[in-house]
Amino acid sequence: DRDSIAMNHSEAKIQFGGECILSSPLWLSFDPTNATAIDSVWDIITNTEAIAVNKAWAGAPGGLLTKSAETTPMWCFEPDRTSKNATCSFATTMVWSKPLPNGAVAALLVNNGVGHNDVTLAFDDVANVYNLTCGAHCHVRDVWGRQNLGMHSGAYTAAGLAPHDSAFIILNTSAGSGACSS
Repeated sequence: DRDSIAMNHSEAKIQFGGECILSSPLWLSFDPTNATAIDSVWDIITNTEAIAVNKAWAGAPGGLLTKSAETTPMWCFEPDRTSKNATCSFATTMVWSKPLPNGAVAALLVNNGVGHNDVTLAFDDVANVYNLTCGAHCHVRDVWGRQNLGMHSGAYTAAGLAPHDSAFIILNTSAGSGACSS
Protein backbone atom coordinates (compact mmCIF):
# COMPACT_ATOMS: atom_id res chain seq x y z
CA ASP A 1 0.00 0.00 0.00
CA ARG A 2 1.53 3.31 -1.12
CA ASP A 3 0.10 5.09 1.96
CA SER A 4 2.76 3.37 4.08
CA ILE A 5 5.66 4.31 1.78
CA ALA A 6 7.27 7.67 2.45
CA MET A 7 9.23 9.70 -0.08
CA ASN A 8 12.97 9.55 0.25
CA HIS A 9 15.04 12.74 0.58
CA SER A 10 15.65 13.05 -3.18
CA GLU A 11 11.96 12.61 -3.99
CA ALA A 12 11.07 15.25 -1.39
CA LYS A 13 13.48 17.63 -3.16
CA ILE A 14 11.73 16.97 -6.48
CA GLN A 15 8.32 17.64 -4.96
CA PHE A 16 9.39 20.85 -3.20
CA GLY A 17 11.40 22.06 -6.20
CA GLY A 18 8.44 21.39 -8.48
CA GLU A 19 6.16 23.41 -6.25
CA CYS A 20 8.70 26.26 -6.33
CA ILE A 21 8.99 26.15 -10.15
CA LEU A 22 5.18 26.08 -10.57
CA SER A 23 4.62 28.92 -8.07
CA SER A 24 2.39 26.55 -6.09
CA PRO A 25 1.55 27.02 -2.43
CA LEU A 26 4.24 25.33 -0.33
CA TRP A 27 2.58 22.62 1.76
CA LEU A 28 4.10 20.37 4.39
CA SER A 29 2.42 16.99 4.26
CA PHE A 30 3.71 15.39 7.45
CA ASP A 31 3.23 15.74 11.18
CA PRO A 32 5.25 18.85 12.15
CA THR A 33 5.56 17.54 15.72
CA ASN A 34 7.51 14.52 14.41
CA ALA A 35 11.17 15.51 14.91
CA THR A 36 12.41 12.70 12.68
CA ALA A 37 10.22 13.89 9.80
CA ILE A 38 11.32 17.51 10.28
CA ASP A 39 15.01 16.53 10.41
CA SER A 40 14.69 14.50 7.19
CA VAL A 41 13.56 17.52 5.13
CA TRP A 42 14.87 20.50 7.11
CA ASP A 43 17.51 21.40 4.51
CA ILE A 44 14.82 21.40 1.81
CA ILE A 45 12.02 23.34 3.52
CA THR A 46 14.40 25.98 4.90
CA ASN A 47 16.19 26.59 1.59
CA THR A 48 15.60 30.32 1.23
CA GLU A 49 16.77 30.32 -2.40
CA ALA A 50 14.15 27.71 -3.36
CA ILE A 51 11.48 29.65 -1.47
CA ALA A 52 12.56 32.86 -3.24
CA VAL A 53 12.03 31.12 -6.62
CA ASN A 54 8.55 30.09 -5.48
CA LYS A 55 7.69 33.67 -4.48
CA ALA A 56 9.28 35.39 -7.50
CA TRP A 57 6.93 36.49 -10.25
CA ALA A 58 7.84 37.50 -13.79
CA GLY A 59 4.46 37.19 -15.48
CA ALA A 60 3.91 33.43 -15.50
CA PRO A 61 4.28 30.32 -13.37
CA GLY A 62 6.70 27.67 -14.54
CA GLY A 63 6.00 24.63 -16.66
CA LEU A 64 7.50 21.65 -18.41
CA LEU A 65 10.22 22.79 -20.82
CA THR A 66 11.58 19.50 -22.19
CA LYS A 67 11.27 15.77 -21.55
CA SER A 68 12.92 12.63 -22.81
CA ALA A 69 11.19 10.29 -25.23
CA GLU A 70 12.18 7.38 -22.98
CA THR A 71 9.64 6.65 -20.25
CA THR A 72 9.79 5.10 -16.80
CA PRO A 73 6.94 3.37 -14.95
CA MET A 74 6.13 5.12 -11.67
CA TRP A 75 3.47 4.82 -8.99
CA CYS A 76 0.46 7.13 -9.40
CA PHE A 77 -3.23 7.50 -8.63
CA GLU A 78 -5.70 6.35 -11.26
CA PRO A 79 -7.41 9.34 -12.91
CA ASP A 80 -10.64 8.58 -11.03
CA ARG A 81 -8.57 8.52 -7.77
CA THR A 82 -10.11 5.19 -6.70
CA SER A 83 -7.02 3.01 -7.09
CA LYS A 84 -4.00 3.89 -4.98
CA ASN A 85 -1.61 1.42 -6.61
CA ALA A 86 -1.66 2.33 -10.28
CA THR A 87 1.43 2.53 -12.48
CA CYS A 88 1.81 5.37 -14.96
CA SER A 89 4.54 6.14 -17.49
CA PHE A 90 6.53 9.33 -17.02
CA ALA A 91 9.39 10.73 -19.05
CA THR A 92 12.65 9.36 -17.66
CA THR A 93 14.15 12.86 -17.58
CA MET A 94 12.37 16.21 -17.46
CA VAL A 95 13.32 19.87 -17.29
CA TRP A 96 10.85 22.25 -15.67
CA SER A 97 11.49 26.00 -15.83
CA LYS A 98 10.17 29.34 -14.62
CA PRO A 99 10.92 32.93 -15.63
CA LEU A 100 12.30 35.15 -12.89
CA PRO A 101 12.55 38.94 -12.71
CA ASN A 102 15.47 40.67 -14.48
CA GLY A 103 15.70 38.06 -17.23
CA ALA A 104 16.80 35.17 -15.01
CA VAL A 105 15.32 31.66 -15.33
CA ALA A 106 14.99 28.91 -12.72
CA ALA A 107 15.07 25.27 -13.82
CA LEU A 108 14.49 21.92 -12.14
CA LEU A 109 16.26 19.04 -13.90
CA VAL A 110 14.66 15.74 -12.87
CA ASN A 111 15.73 12.12 -13.24
CA ASN A 112 12.68 9.85 -12.82
CA GLY A 113 14.68 6.83 -13.93
CA VAL A 114 15.94 3.87 -11.95
CA GLY A 115 19.57 4.47 -12.99
CA HIS A 116 21.89 7.46 -13.05
CA ASN A 117 21.20 9.78 -15.99
CA ASP A 118 22.63 12.97 -17.44
CA VAL A 119 19.96 15.67 -17.62
CA THR A 120 20.78 18.61 -19.89
CA LEU A 121 19.23 22.05 -20.17
CA ALA A 122 20.09 23.63 -23.52
CA PHE A 123 20.14 27.42 -23.25
CA ASP A 124 18.51 27.66 -26.70
CA ASP A 125 15.48 25.73 -25.33
CA VAL A 126 15.16 28.32 -22.57
CA ALA A 127 15.68 31.25 -24.96
CA ASN A 128 12.90 29.93 -27.23
CA VAL A 129 10.39 30.20 -24.34
CA TYR A 130 11.70 33.06 -22.19
CA ASN A 131 13.61 36.25 -22.80
CA LEU A 132 16.77 34.76 -21.32
CA THR A 133 19.24 37.61 -21.19
CA CYS A 134 22.41 35.53 -20.85
CA GLY A 135 22.17 34.04 -24.34
CA ALA A 136 24.71 31.29 -25.09
CA HIS A 137 26.84 31.94 -21.98
CA CYS A 138 24.97 31.78 -18.68
CA HIS A 139 26.02 31.89 -15.08
CA VAL A 140 24.59 28.89 -13.21
CA ARG A 141 23.62 28.95 -9.54
CA ASP A 142 22.95 25.66 -7.71
CA VAL A 143 19.87 26.25 -5.53
CA TRP A 144 20.08 22.94 -3.62
CA GLY A 145 23.81 23.37 -2.97
CA ARG A 146 23.56 27.13 -2.44
CA GLN A 147 26.65 27.76 -4.52
CA ASN A 148 27.71 29.33 -7.79
CA LEU A 149 28.70 26.89 -10.52
CA GLY A 150 30.23 29.50 -12.83
CA MET A 151 29.68 30.38 -16.47
CA HIS A 152 28.52 27.66 -18.87
CA SER A 153 28.38 27.80 -22.63
CA GLY A 154 25.38 26.50 -24.60
CA ALA A 155 23.96 24.19 -21.95
CA TYR A 156 24.14 22.96 -18.39
CA THR A 157 24.27 19.22 -17.69
CA ALA A 158 23.52 17.61 -14.34
CA ALA A 159 25.87 14.69 -15.01
CA GLY A 160 25.06 11.31 -13.52
CA LEU A 161 22.01 12.54 -11.64
CA ALA A 162 20.96 9.82 -9.20
CA PRO A 163 17.64 7.98 -9.60
CA HIS A 164 14.65 10.05 -8.46
CA ASP A 165 16.85 13.09 -7.85
CA SER A 166 17.00 16.63 -9.16
CA ALA A 167 19.25 19.59 -9.85
CA PHE A 168 17.70 23.01 -9.14
CA ILE A 169 19.46 25.89 -10.87
CA ILE A 170 19.12 29.57 -11.72
CA LEU A 171 20.48 30.98 -14.99
CA ASN A 172 21.66 34.61 -14.98
CA THR A 173 23.89 36.93 -16.96
CA SER A 174 26.49 36.82 -14.15
CA ALA A 175 26.97 35.83 -10.51
CA GLY A 176 24.74 37.87 -8.25
CA SER A 177 22.56 39.28 -11.04
CA GLY A 178 18.86 38.76 -11.47
CA ALA A 179 16.30 37.59 -8.97
CA CYS A 180 16.91 34.98 -6.33
CA SER A 181 20.69 34.67 -6.66
CA SER A 182 23.27 35.48 -4.08
